[in-house]
Amino acid sequence: MISSLGFSPPFLWLPVWLMRWRRFDTARVVSAGAVFLYSMLCCIIVCTVIWEYQIDGKLYNCTDNVGFDFLHPGDWVHDFGGHPVAVVNQVVVGRSMSEPDEIKTGWSIPRLWLLWCSWFGASLLVSFVVARFWWRRGRATFPLEEPPAAGH
Repeated sequence: MISSLGFSPPFLWLPVWLMRWRRFDTARVVSAGAVFLYSMLCCIIVCTVIWEYQIDGKLYNCTDNVGFDFLHPGDWVHDFGGHPVAVVNQVVVGRSMSEPDEIKTGWSIPRLWLLWCSWFGASLLVSFVVARFWWRRGRATFPLEEPPAAGH
C-alpha cells in the first residue's frame, strides 16, 4: 500500500531524522525501546493477574468466560441467547451458560471500559517512565560524541 502511493508516511522517516540531527544514538534508541516494551509486557501481565482475581467475578461475571479478560477488553458481559445482562447486588460465579451474564449494581460496560483504560494508561505511563529513566541513565553509557584521545 505504501509503495503504491509513491511516498512513505512521515513517522517512517523519524529514525532518519533523529540520526541526521545526531542527537540520538541508535543503540540508545533500541535499548530504550526494548526497555519500554519489556516493562509494558510486565505491566500487562500484572494488570491481567490483578484483573482476574480482583475484578472478574466481583464486578461482573460472564458465563462463557475464557479467562484473561484484561486481554479481551469489551467482551466482559454481553447479551447471550436472548438473555440480557442482569444487574445484581452480589455477583455469583460458576453459573450455567443458560443463565444471563451479571454485572454488579452501580457498574456498567462504559465504567468497565473506563477502568480498563485507566489501567492500560497507567501501564503506558509506568513503561514510559521506566524507559525514560533508562534513556537518561544511558547518557553516561552511550556518549553523544567521542571523547578526545589521550595526549592530544
